[in-house]
Amino acid sequence: MRYLLASLVAVSLPSAALAQSQNRNVANKPVQNQPAPNLAATALPWTGAYGGISFGLGGSKYSYPGNGEQPNGAVGTDNTVNSASGYVGGFQAGYNYQFGNNIVLGLEADFQWSSIAANYSRVDLRTDYEWDLRKSRLLYFGTIRGRVGYAFGPLLPYLTGGVSYGRTASYDEEGGDIQTNGTFEPTTIGRAASLKWGWTVGAGLEYAIDSRWRVKTEYLLVDLGGMRAIDHAGGVYNLRSRANVVRLGVNYAFGDVVSGQPPVAPTYLVKQGFKDWTGPHIGVNLGIGGNGIHIRYLEQGEGTRNLNSFGFLGGAELGYDYQFSNAVVVGAVIDGAFTSIEGYRKKIEPPPDPAEPPGPVGTNGLKYRVKTLSNARIRVGYAMGSFLPYLTAGFAVGLTQFSQYDPADKVSLQQKRLRYQPGVTAGAGFEYALGDSWTFKADYLYYNLNSFNGFEVDLDAFKTKISFSTVRAGVNYRF
Repeated sequence: MRYLLASLVAVSLPSAALAQSQNRNVANKPVQNQPAPNLAATALPWTGAYGGISFGLGGSKYSYPGNGEQPNGAVGTDNTVNSASGYVGGFQAGYNYQFGNNIVLGLEADFQWSSIAANYSRVDLRTDYEWDLRKSRLLYFGTIRGRVGYAFGPLLPYLTGGVSYGRTASYDEEGGDIQTNGTFEPTTIGRAASLKWGWTVGAGLEYAIDSRWRVKTEYLLVDLGGMRAIDHAGGVYNLRSRANVVRLGVNYAFGDVVSGQPPVAPTYLVKQGFKDWTGPHIGVNLGIGGNGIHIRYLEQGEGTRNLNSFGFLGGAELGYDYQFSNAVVVGAVIDGAFTSIEGYRKKIEPPPDPAEPPGPVGTNGLKYRVKTLSNARIRVGYAMGSFLPYLTAGFAVGLTQFSQYDPADKVSLQQKRLRYQPGVTAGAGFEYALGDSWTFKADYLYYNLNSFNGFEVDLDAFKTKISFSTVRAGVNYRF
């Protein structure tokens, strides 16, 4: 028995040593012909860097409050307010990181050229004439913002906020004569321009068409604080610059530059249930609108006035689409909205000093407002599954109101006239199916409501032409 155990030990020891040696060799030998792990398959699609372009509409108002620092010692306590609007366009770049729970954190910087301006001018074309111009314009602005959102597959709603910067210019000119060579030379000029820093907050929605391309719609409130300026008479006032901006954009995803992973196509929400775009729908939307109002006086030599308009709008729509076998979608839409879009110039004066004799108080100026807005349009698009970009055009009508206050009586309204203005509209947009019934949409529309004849309280006849743009976002329910 003792000899048997000794034999077993002698046999097992070399075998164990050989196995141990083989294990060491296997561990030290590089693994060959093994497939590399598919990092892209486990990557989160919103993680990575991106860049793109955007276009939109913005506006608010510019206020010119005098602070009493008049050169002749007089107290300037009035406040002139002009409506402001214009287009914005530029580019953005950023980086997102998506966590495993679908929360997305990001950082974005953008730069936008701007035509947002409050513009009031009157040109009197008679021989001895006076030319008034008061204009403030946001020349450009940019933001550096954080973003936080939640990814629903290819759909990313988010909140955003951070710092903003921009350059505002102000012009105030009055008085002048036609020179012998036919040119015009103003007699008094006040101008100012300043680069200011401020803050911005907003919200948006981004949609991934595929692994590379994304579309977005976004609202931002940009506040650049105040600017000290001097008017044509030498008076000092504080100009506050603020803009509401709604824009549409396109982004290109570069992938995760940190890990080197390429961009990943997100898993789409709409796999089952959404058949096509054929059928009726009903929906609601919100947005902003604005642009220019041109008033031309009909009496020889009276000249022109120009105003910018701005406001918010909200309404509902009803439509029907038909999708052909080649993915072309043709549809018809009727929508209506209540709006606060208005162009105005008003001068607000406080009650007189108790020590002074009573005088006129209140507000004087003029206002042109679009109270309601309706249209009937056709639209043509191309269905990319649950994503539908489209072009649209049709007829429009707006209920407009013209109001004027007599400078000699700043308390009572001298005239108010309502009028339905027919016109045309055209634009573009996109719609995305959130499921088998609900869709999200965003669009840009340009309106031209033609012109109408009227007269001021002093019976000066004029013709007013109004045109403006809108940028909207909304949801539809498809039956």
